[in-house]
Amino acid sequence: MKPGAGARARGRRQGGTFAVMFGLMLVALIGFFGLALDLSHMYARHTEMQHLADGAALAAALELDGTKAGAGRAAERAGEVVESNRFSFLQHAKWSDEAISFAGAPDAPASDWTPAAAVTDANAGALKFARINTAWLDGNPGAVEILFMRAMSSALPETVQTGASAVAGRIGSQVGPLAVCAIDNVALRGVDRGVAGGANSFELVEHGFRRGVGYNLLALNPTGPLPLNFLINPVDFPGRPNDAANLAPAAARPYACSGTIHAPRVTGNNTLYVAAGFPTALLDALNTRFGTDPAGNICDATFAGPDANVRAYSGNDAAWMTPRPTLISARSLTTAAPARLLTVADAAGPALTSTDYGVLWSFAKAVRYKASSPDGVGTAFSRTNWPNLYPVSDGLASTNEVTLPYAKLFGQYYLKPTAPQVGLSNRRVLNVPLLSCPVAGAGATVLGIGKFMLTAPADAAVPALYAEFGGLVREASVSSTAALFK
Repeated sequence: MKPGAGARARGRRQGGTFAVMFGLMLVALIGFFGLALDLSHMYARHTEMQHLADGAALAAALELDGTKAGAGRAAERAGEVVESNRFSFLQHAKWSDEAISFAGAPDAPASDWTPAAAVTDANAGALKFARINTAWLDGNPGAVEILFMRAMSSALPETVQTGASAVAGRIGSQVGPLAVCAIDNVALRGVDRGVAGGANSFELVEHGFRRGVGYNLLALNPTGPLPLNFLINPVDFPGRPNDAANLAPAAARPYACSGTIHAPRVTGNNTLYVAAGFPTALLDALNTRFGTDPAGNICDATFAGPDANVRAYSGNDAAWMTPRPTLISARSLTTAAPARLLTVADAAGPALTSTDYGVLWSFAKAVRYKASSPDGVGTAFSRTNWPNLYPVSDGLASTNEVTLPYAKLFGQYYLKPTAPQVGLSNRRVLNVPLLSCPVAGAGATVLGIGKFMLTAPADAAVPALYAEFGGLVREASVSSTAALFK
């Protein structure tokens, strides 16, 4: 053998060994790389499904209002969220009502979750939380096909499920700590005002309140001759203890400033804790909406500042009305048999004049009752209908036909807050629970939620809280926040 031949042979053998080892290592590296791709695909799809479930659950929770219809809207909103979002770049999930269920607690056992199809008027009141399970969506969008892992072992399944679930519920409402009695328990009815056009021209009356009419919310009582109004416990609600300390004016003040309470639901039987008598000490917190607190000594100006339009609509300056009113709100009227404290607009008294109705239509117009509409709202009346809507001996007319004063963005009906205050649109609009009265005990039943616009600053000396009724609002529309629980 020639010198060096053995070394060359050993080199060839070692090179072959290295080639085999490199080939094996390359297969392993490709396998690990493929495994990483499959795992990353699974992780990305699970993340997409979780985001889908979270968004759908939060949207659904905001619609729950203790009714079967609310549960139906919750399913619809969840479906809209699911089908409007993409996964895996360009794919859309298909909604199925089987993907949503409801329960009274976020940690309820599986047997206590009610499918959307099983919600009834009888069980809807107890359903406060929504759960989304993406595994039940049509087309199973959480399924991920695995490629490289199956190349390593044919025993592995072709697809892996990466579905996700989420549970959400409401934790607050855009409702201030003030509540008043509903004038009557009928949510929607039409009242004949003698306007030409037959039944379709009847005025819509909502729990006894008339749109466009100003009320002193501290001078109403459909059950007796003395004022009756309430402070809501903004922190505690039925299902947990009623802490009297949270009904103190100092404790309730931040909620009077913000116009929110922690109750996840407002309407329904025994849904709020209340105490009779809204404290006049809190009226200054409501008045901050008129820019009366530029230094932020009463309310945190960052979160509870003034309205974008702080112009007050009070007596003697309602230039859109002829004659000009001398009262801010409709005059109080105590009826007999039964004795009730209402206004002339709700129980007309004798020999009315234009001043008895106070300021009208600064925020909302009266509307026709439409029986076929779920909210009873038909077309708006015009100012030519005022003689029928508000009959007086001296005539009553309005020159403000198109744009209502509060909606003005310039001119004599508009006033922006003083610098450095920054106004927020609709801050003067209060969502006020309308209670079934009389209230027995601390637990109150809320028949509906009224939208009222503060027409002028409240007066603690009278006392008076002047606000014009703008209609009922749905529970879902005053939902402040929802939170994920699982």
